[in-house]
Amino acid sequence: MWQRLDGRGSLATAVQQVVQGALGDLVPPEKRVVEKRVSSHTGALSRARTRLPLEAAEAVCDQVFATLIQSAQAHGDLLSRLFLVDGSSMLLPHTPALEKAYPPGGNQHGKRTGR
Repeated sequence: MWQRLDGRGSLATAVQQVVQGALGDLVPPEKRVVEKRVSSHTGALSRARTRLPLEAAEAVCDQVFATLIQSAQAHGDLLSRLFLVDGSSMLLPHTPALEKAYPPGGNQHGKRTGR
């Protein structure tokens, strides 16, 4: 999740935040975290996240949302709720209906860049 929230958006940057302890209570007190032995190597994490169950990803999103709402309510910054979904990195099945609704873009030469 941090990879998406950070403007640089690299996996290495997200892992470095965990290694440095910059995420505070958002990282559960697992053994490697407590012992400050979190690896900064991204390969194993990258492979592991491809096997992450959907339920785990949903739980992370729920936790981030709850934390953001709680923080805003505590500071009185929440005037109304706004739900914004950025689908720029979402993968959807390649179907004729989606391609018709959202035609693939083109490059500077007018060639299609979609699948």
